Amino acid sequence: MKKKNKIDLEDLQLLYDSAGIPPDLVREIAGKEKINVKIPSDFHSLIAQRHNPVQKEQKDPFEMFPHLKTRPLYYDDTAISEFNALVLFSSSNKIITNQTAFYPTGGGQPNDTGYFISRGKQVNVLDVSKRGDSIIHSLESPIEEGSRIMGFVDKERRRRLMVHHSSTHLILGIMRAYLGEQVWQAGAQKGVESSRIDVTFNRKLTEEDINEIEKRCLKAILENRKIHATFMDWNKATEKYGFRLFEGGVPLSSKLRVVEIEGIDVEGCGGTHLKNTGEIGFLKIISAESIQEGIQRITFCAGSSALVYIQENYRELLQVRKITRVTSGNISESVLKIVEDNLELRKKIEYTIKTQSESLISGSTEKRIEGFVWKIIRGDIDRETIQFLSKLIMSRNENFIILNSLDHSLVTISPEPSRSQQILNILTDRTDLKIGKYIRIQLKHD
Repeated sequence: MKKKNKIDLEDLQLLYDSAGIPPDLVREIAGKEKINVKIPSDFHSLIAQRHNPVQKEQKDPFEMFPHLKTRPLYYDDTAISEFNALVLFSSSNKIITNQTAFYPTGGGQPNDTGYFISRGKQVNVLDVSKRGDSIIHSLESPIEEGSRIMGFVDKERRRRLMVHHSSTHLILGIMRAYLGEQVWQAGAQKGVESSRIDVTFNRKLTEEDINEIEKRCLKAILENRKIHATFMDWNKATEKYGFRLFEGGVPLSSKLRVVEIEGIDVEGCGGTHLKNTGEIGFLKIISAESIQEGIQRITFCAGSSALVYIQENYRELLQVRKITRVTSGNISESVLKIVEDNLELRKKIEYTIKTQSESLISGSTEKRIEGFVWKIIRGDIDRETIQFLSKLIMSRNENFIILNSLDHSLVTISPEPSRSQQILNILTDRTDLKIGKYIRIQLKHD
């Protein structure tokens, strides 16, 4: 780069992709070395196209319309759940409004849901997405362009998503402080009932690790640490916080929205967040697993979702106590004892079935039918015993007839299916039977 005394677009893209260095920072450093840097005005769009080339066959209908800007009210105040708006554009069941409190899908956080009221009619919001500065609402039915409407966000869903999003940042910061600087975010997905975060770490988390992370999270929640969200210049943000800001991905905008949990975590993030950690209330890790070498996945729930999770598990525990009649003491030890007793009982039952089957075979009578010797077993034989007995007989390479008076059935077992056919021709006039080494038919009885 120094030899050609300039840094071109390809160099900028390489520095951005490989090291996460924004073009403004490159220009600032290069200026000190008197190296010329020209940054295209659509640099971030070019990066996006480089990683996700648009196929000619797939066209977004909204690309054909003029640039429209929607004011995101959720950045003004996440508590806004009712608002008025003007429909700037409408096509089929999609609208773009001048402002909205509906958060669009992005950064691993699902979109808000709710409804609009237009001319006295409720129109449900099915999906919300973002294209440039436009926020697109996909609706259950169309709303005309130019309409003045009222929007209503599902507050409970929004609240749960905010709790889980802020909890994701909290867990990441706590894990880094506990496990070391090797912990980086490798992915995340926020949900209403539970959420997950994938982090880089070189071993599976132990039960002790999980307990300690939960304890530290609870301590931070009780400390009621402030959560700040501010828009910052790329250069100032990276100079102050470094490139860990981009753990959740590199936003395609000239400004960075930085979310900071005081003393715990700082990330570039466009999602909705709480005002402090105390609003999380409670956090429970549901599971921790290795999804690939060096990547650990933590699934958790927080807030009211965590309460639901604990209550459901407690109900299950009460049900186990009721079924096992263990009213006090260590439930796991009691259940283990029941399981061990059942295994021992199962061994005894299997031994009894084996002994009974061998006795039925040794007690069978012989009869020559159509030139072949058939051994005939009679008795009240339960389902498990008949299954074991049949397998035992099939290993003997002999002809058997089992007359089971318990369910009034007849079973023929023979290494040659044609022999069973002969028996059936004598005993029944049915022609719909599939002939094989093992045949069972239901006998008529009074």
